[in-house]
Amino acid sequence: LRDAIDLSKRALGPEHAEVGGLATSLAYFLTEQGKFAEAAPVVDEALAIRLKALGPEAPQVAGTMTVKAHLLLARHQYAEARDLAIEAQRILAPSMPKDSWPVAFAMNTQGAALAQLGDYAAAERLLLESRDPLGGAPIPGLADKGRARLADLYTAWGKPGEAYKYRPTG
Repeated sequence: LRDAIDLSKRALGPEHAEVGGLATSLAYFLTEQGKFAEAAPVVDEALAIRLKALGPEAPQVAGTMTVKAHLLLARHQYAEARDLAIEAQRILAPSMPKDSWPVAFAMNTQGAALAQLGDYAAAERLLLESRDPLGGAPIPGLADKGRARLADLYTAWGKPGEAYKYRPTG
């Protein structure tokens, strides 16, 4: 992805929305690899590019916000993650159905943040509502992450029987 970003910057210019999209993908995968210090400046650059190229109400900007919220969640910045995920959903609401995977990813991230903040009932609603739409995401492992977040919620909430339903098998 780094090579694709460099090529896109040369071909399209460093502030093209496509460069921001590639940087968003890179930030997501760096976050998944636990490389939070590397992911942070990449997602910040992606967000700045997309904001400048597309404006603050573009669905693509919301997608990058969700990836940044995902990173904040991984860095234990739960309130910030929740707030950014809520903003992403606000931007996505007029242009995407509630059961689309981008909305579901933002909802799921908000739900995971709420679970970490101890608001289990609100977290459960969001995590359950986002579970099925995450299955349609083109991002590898996102549906599994959604199920794992449900299991983590129920474990923290003291509901091991419910947690068991969502733990990976095999």
